[in-house]
Amino acid sequence: MIDGLEVIWRNLPFLMIQGFLGFGKFVGGTVRLAIPAIVLGFLLGIFIGLGRLAPRPWIRIPATL
Repeated sequence: MIDGLEVIWRNLPFLMIQGFLGFGKFVGGTVRLAIPAIVLGFLLGIFIGLGRLAPRPWIRIPATL
């Protein structure tokens, strides 16, 4: 196994506990960054998708671009 991947594999339980549950210095930073990004991306995708379906070109064209 490649050295970098071996280090990750050996420390995987710690990395998961630190990243997901918020122990350690980073205090759950992975999930704290991922959840808002997923929610905001989902909402933005809905609004852009609805904008592309709009009959008015001043809404549809910017949403398409």
